[in-house]
Formats: sequence, C-alpha cells, structure tokens
Amino acid sequence: MKRISLLFSLLALIYAPLLWAAPADSTLHQIEIRVLPESVVYSETYALGDIAELDGFDIDLIDKLSKLEIGRSPMPGRSYRISEAQVSAKLKGLIHPDQFKLKTPKNVLVSRASIKVTKEQLTEVITEEIKKNFKEYKEVNVEISSHLRDEFIPKGEASYQINRIGSPQRVGGVGSWTLRLEVDGKLYKKLIVRAKVSVIDEVVVAKGMIPQDQVIAQGDLTTLTKDISNEPRGIKRDADLVVGQQARRDISKNEAIRSHLVEEPVILEKGQPVQLVYETERLFLSNTAIALRSAKLGDVIPVRILGEHGRTIYAKVVSEKRVEVAL
Repeated sequence: MKRISLLFSLLALIYAPLLWAAPADSTLHQIEIRVLPESVVYSETYALGDIAELDGFDIDLIDKLSKLEIGRSPMPGRSYRISEAQVSAKLKGLIHPDQFKLKTPKNVLVSRASIKVTKEQLTEVITEEIKKNFKEYKEVNVEISSHLRDEFIPKGEASYQINRIGSPQRVGGVGSWTLRLEVDGKLYKKLIVRAKVSVIDEVVVAKGMIPQDQVIAQGDLTTLTKDISNEPRGIKRDADLVVGQQARRDISKNEAIRSHLVEEPVILEKGQPVQLVYETERLFLSNTAIALRSAKLGDVIPVRILGEHGRTIYAKVVSEKRVEVAL
C-alpha cells in the first residue's frame, strides 16, 4: 500500500504543472470581430470584411464571416450610421455566440466611395454630347434650360450617352434630351434635359423667284450663311443636289431650298416613242414602244410595243429615250 501511495504521489508531482497549464478559457478559440469607426465601401452592398477586422485561428470561418453581407451601401457620396445590433442580427444563426466576440465603437459610419460631377462639368458634358448630333453643320450653340445639380456617381469608368426625345421636324430649336450616365458600361442614372440648339450653316437659296415647274439651273441658286435652327429638316446644303430638279411651286427669293420644294422633272411625255430594252448577261432584246403616260426618271410606266398586235407592258424609265422591262 505504501508503494502505491508513493507512486501516486510521484505522478502527482510530475503531472501537476501540466494540469495547471491546461487552457481553462474557451475564449481563446473565439473569432474577434472589431468593427471600424469609419469605413468606405465601393459596391451596392457591403460585407462584414468591408467594415471590420477579424482575428482568430479558424481561417475558414474568418473567410466565411468576411463575406457575410451586412446591408445595402449608401448612395454614392452619402454616408449612414449602423449599430452593433445590426451587425449582431446578421451573425445570429450563422455562428454560435460562444464562437465570436464582437467589438463595436459607439458610432460606426459607412460611406460610399464616389466621383463628384459638378453641375458645371455636367453642363459641359451635355453640351458636347448634344453637339455630336450636329457634326455636319458649320456652327452649333447649345443653351441648357434645365436646372442641374452636382451628381455623385460610383467610382469606375464613367461614360455618357445623349439622345433627342421624339422625332423633331426642325433642324434645331428647343427640345428634350435623355442623358444616360453609365459606370463601367452599366446604366447608373438617367436625366431628362431641356436645351435650345442654335444651328448656323451655309444653305442653298433661290437667287431670285423660281416659278413652279421650272427646271432649276446653277444660275438660279446661291448660298447664304444663316441660322437654320427653325428650318424644317431636309434643307439643301449642296447646290449640285438641286440643279436639274423641278420646282413644285413658286420659290421666293432667298428662300432656302428644301426637299419638298423640288422633284425630279418630267423627262418623258405621254405618246412619246421610246426604246424598250430587255437585257441579261447573255441576252439583249430591243424594240420600239410608245409611252402611255408622262414620267420622271425612275418611274415605272405602261408602254405599248409598236406593231400590228402591240402588247402593253410595264417598264422603268432610265433616260429620256429609253425604258427597261420591269420584272
């Protein structure tokens, strides 16, 4: 018995230091979550890792917690405060309370990173984007009447697209435009802008009065630099496109020549003989026919082949004396 008691005494002396050194506090294995007083976030939502530091031995659990979504980010350029209760509510059910220790300052501020576009910059952008729609004109002035304010957009590659609303009948004037603010190729915001566009260019005008049905010659025309903002679309700016056309009505002196004022002249009169042609890569047939109505270049008209049993067919007018069978 004495030997057994002595053995136990010796074992107690040997292992006593080890027993006293055994960890008695389970908090050594906790994940410590230290929420930062201020954080800047970049995406539409933010995770725990964006606003807090996480320490501990369980690397996998730390990685999982760092990706835990806490909430939606503020609007770009804005901030808001969050509480310890908001963070705790997200952790609840995901991890046992004994597995983490949460440290939260009294005030926690979350801010959204942004790029500030001032109203002056926005005015410049809109003006330049509108002008791109009038590149073919000599001079374009843009006056924005909408009330603009500073805009905050997320950090990224910003781009702008502007389109005129509706189908305006005039070259310029007052109109509404849609401005798309895009970040990294995705629409962030859409603005409706009212703007007055003044357009100045050289246009073809009548040098003197041009009577109705007159075929227009080079000497009937001149060019003037004028404000064409309120002119209907289709205004002619190249005299070569007008020469040889026929006036559809009287055109007044200095009146701008527009598409609806001119038309192709009649080059083939009813009853006039014409050469009727049918042509392919391997075949060419020709005959004489009579036009059954007056026509302009490019018109398709009925013609009657000369002969005892002349047939009526349709042909396209290609010149004053020639028509081609219309298939």
